[in-house]
Amino acid sequence: MSTVKTDAIVAVSTNGNLDLSGQGTGGVAVSDYLILSKGADIASATALTLGKDGSAFDVTGTTAITSIGTQGVGSHVTLHFDGALTFTHHATDLILPGAANITTAAGDIAVMYEYASGDWRCVSYTKASGEAVVAGGGKIVQVVNVTSGAAQTSTATTWVFDDTTPQNTEGTEWQTLAITPTNSSNKLLIEVVLNSMFHNQATHKIGAALFQDSNADALSSGLRVGPTAQWGGSIVFSHYMTAGTTSSTTFKVRFGTATAGTHSINTDHNSARFNGTIGSTITITEIAV
Repeated sequence: MSTVKTDAIVAVSTNGNLDLSGQGTGGVAVSDYLILSKGADIASATALTLGKDGSAFDVTGTTAITSIGTQGVGSHVTLHFDGALTFTHHATDLILPGAANITTAAGDIAVMYEYASGDWRCVSYTKASGEAVVAGGGKIVQVVNVTSGAAQTSTATTWVFDDTTPQNTEGTEWQTLAITPTNSSNKLLIEVVLNSMFHNQATHKIGAALFQDSNADALSSGLRVGPTAQWGGSIVFSHYMTAGTTSSTTFKVRFGTATAGTHSINTDHNSARFNGTIGSTITITEIAV
């Protein structure tokens, strides 16, 4: 059996590959440590183009990556991210852990394997924070919140108090909150707390509802009925749903009463109270499945 002495390999043309193979079914044994060259930094791009000057690269910039150009089937490359961007999962072109997008952070490292021409699989992803890439079922992935103690008053379309689904044209929009889910199969828990709601007319019914994007029908709603005219109070309700998207989606809360007049929230009959500390909120929690 012939042997190739490593010190006999003096130079290799930069215009071609050095192919080493074992005899028969044998492999190529490396008895010393192997150093993989680091190439020049590469700027993030929708279609990421890797350099030919190494097998490890720093990725700069914040442009979302949706694909990686071919290096040759069987290639392994290491990507070190210098900042935040969206590393976008694709079922064949760019397979990521958990079949979900990853928001990178400075110091994150991905090891990629090209299993078919231009098709890559992430075989290892390490977060600089030490957190797991794929959250276990029931784990909280992210929480977004909006809180306002500001007194808000307005006159708007009245609320329809019957046995139909509230519509996004009824009442007054109080607040909106957007979230970008990390996995379309994850669950979203949307919790709404509306405090100190009043109306200046002789009515004792106050309604509120949750809407998504431009959808006309409410996802969930709440109702408060008081004992007297011009009665006020708080409404608390929640909604649990499958995210269904990895794009930004906006949830909106509207409220109103059955008769025309001035609607108000975080107030006492249209007057601010407690210096903004009353606090009405929308909280959205993404939960891993």
